[in-house]
Amino acid sequence: MERKLKPILVERTLREKGIHLFSPEEFRRLFGVMLRAAQEFVKDHHGDLFIKLRNGLYALRSEPPHELEIANRTVCPSRNTHL
Repeated sequence: MERKLKPILVERTLREKGIHLFSPEEFRRLFGVMLRAAQEFVKDHHGDLFIKLRNGLYALRSEPPHELEIANRTVCPSRNTHL
């Protein structure tokens, strides 16, 4: 039987663990729920609890990550071809 996630506890857990950015898969692992349940929870609370940064990447609305942290997760580093 899958446990019911409560928004206030989810927010508290993410803050305590210092998680600023997460994917539904990371959310699933953290809270021990099925991927579909994680996706639905994030979708249901988009706007009030979470902000969508891009497809598959979310953050807490109350503690948005620094822009450099977002860049590290969204932009692949360029390869140095001169080596």
